[in-house]
Amino acid sequence: MMNKIEISAEPKEISVNRRIIKSNIQVTAKARERGNNKAIAGLPLSAVFEKGSGNVFPSFKSDENGLAKVLITQISSRDAEQQIAIGVNPNAFENNDSSAVFSLIAKKLVVPKAAVLLHVQRPLVYVTASEKSLGAEKSSKELTNAVTNYLTQSGFEITDDSKKAEMAVDISSDTEKGVQSGNIFITYLSGSIRVKSLPDGKEIYTSSLNRVKGYSLDFERSSQQAYAEGLKKLTHENLPQILSYITQ
Repeated sequence: MMNKIEISAEPKEISVNRRIIKSNIQVTAKARERGNNKAIAGLPLSAVFEKGSGNVFPSFKSDENGLAKVLITQISSRDAEQQIAIGVNPNAFENNDSSAVFSLIAKKLVVPKAAVLLHVQRPLVYVTASEKSLGAEKSSKELTNAVTNYLTQSGFEITDDSKKAEMAVDISSDTEKGVQSGNIFITYLSGSIRVKSLPDGKEIYTSSLNRVKGYSLDFERSSQQAYAEGLKKLTHENLPQILSYITQ
C-alpha cells in the first residue's frame, strides 16, 4: 500500500525569518497515487522537524484534491538550515483494537515522505540602554550585556543601524539609596525592559525589575550587589519570557 503513495511538498525550499510572525510561510503537501498521479483524499499526514526544532502542526489530512496546508507556528532552533519532513502518518490507522504488534510495526514502517528545507534568517535587533548606579551612568552594563548575549545565542543579530532593525530593545535601570542599619547599607534596583517591533513601533514585550534589594558595607558596593541580584532575576525569568514573546 505505502509503495503506491507519493508525497511531495511545494516549495521544497523556503526562506523564513526566525520570528515566524515576520514571515509568510506557505507550504503545501500533495498526496498522489504513484504512476497515475491521481489525488488521494483523506490521507492522514504528519509533519515533524527532522533537523532543527520548532512547532509544526503535527497531524492533518489531505483534502479532496490531495492537498494539505502545513502550519509552522514557531522556530526555536538557532540553526541557519533546518528541515521539516511531511509524510504518511501510520499511527492514524490505529484504533482501540490495534495490537501491540501493530503499534511496533507502525513505528518502524518506512512511509512515503517529502522534505522541506528551511533557510532561517537571523532577525536584526537594535539595542539602547541606560544603566545607572545611584543616579550616575555605569561604565559597565551587566544587564545590557546579558540581554545582547542571550539574543545572539538564540539566533538573533545585534545591529547599530536602527533603520535596518526588525526589533528595538530598550533597557533602563538605576539604583537608589535605602536605609543604613548599623554597618549595613541597603540599596534598591529598579528598571525596565521594552521590546518593540520596527518600523511600526508596536510593543511586543515589557517587563520591570521592581526594587531588587542589595546590601553591603557601603552604598556603592550595595548598589553593585543589587545589580548582581537583578542580573539573576533577568537571567532566570525575564530573558526566557522575552524569547517566547519575540519568536511568536
